Amino acid sequence: MRLADKRKKDDPATVTPTDTALLSVNTTITTPGGAHALTLTGTDGEQVLTSTAVLHVFETEEVCGSISEDTTWKTGVVYVATCNVTVAADVTLTVQQGAVVKFQSSSTGLTVYGHLEVHGTAANPVAFTSFKDDSVGGDTNSDG
Repeated sequence: MRLADKRKKDDPATVTPTDTALLSVNTTITTPGGAHALTLTGTDGEQVLTSTAVLHVFETEEVCGSISEDTTWKTGVVYVATCNVTVAADVTLTVQQGAVVKFQSSSTGLTVYGHLEVHGTAANPVAFTSFKDDSVGGDTNSDG
């Protein structure tokens, strides 16, 4: 794509259509829970400038209340408990490796009357943590 983006030195608001700069955009996108990279490379014929931003994007799902049938929380998803979550008797909650469970406040929790299966590994652990914890599952509460 060609862009007319050079400006006259005496008027920074003027774009000269005869002068061109080359802009290329490269993106690398992975599945949710992975990195998304955006690279911008521009040249005015003399200099090449490159800038890359890497974003980590996580799929989130709010959970609250009773789990009354067998349920699986999946790899790469951040589950946010917005109220107490209860696993009913004779019901199994399976948490796959790499899942993140965040509790929105100190008054939210997970109570299990049935079965809880957590399939974390050393390489891909399951995290049970605070909604305010940005170290796993990203900045879920958007507080920077």
